Amino acid sequence: GMAPSVKENNLDLAQRLLKAFEMIISKHDGEMAAVVSHGGALAAITAYFLGFPLGKSARLSLRANTGLSMVEFDRNRPTITLLNDVSHLAGTDLSQGEGFSFGGNKSSGIKSE
Repeated sequence: GMAPSVKENNLDLAQRLLKAFEMIISKHDGEMAAVVSHGGALAAITAYFLGFPLGKSARLSLRANTGLSMVEFDRNRPTITLLNDVSHLAGTDLSQGEGFSFGGNKSSGIKSE
């Protein structure tokens, strides 16, 4: 599996995630693939996809449970088309969580100072 044997720092985590994404992309070129993970891992790889150096954290919260994000790859270059969308929870008791999307129905939850 891909799980580490010891506690990882941000760079180790991001390198492991990038390797996993590269493997998925190569095995599913031109196809759609689903990746399920926890918020910390998703935030680490999303920061890289947004242009942050590998292993550097961004002020990005992906705390909404079951948030859906979509990334399209063109020649291995990522484009985030949906980020942490929780519109599928509308009308449920779970719809009160934090979430935002690009292309979805929730307003942006990116925090700036």
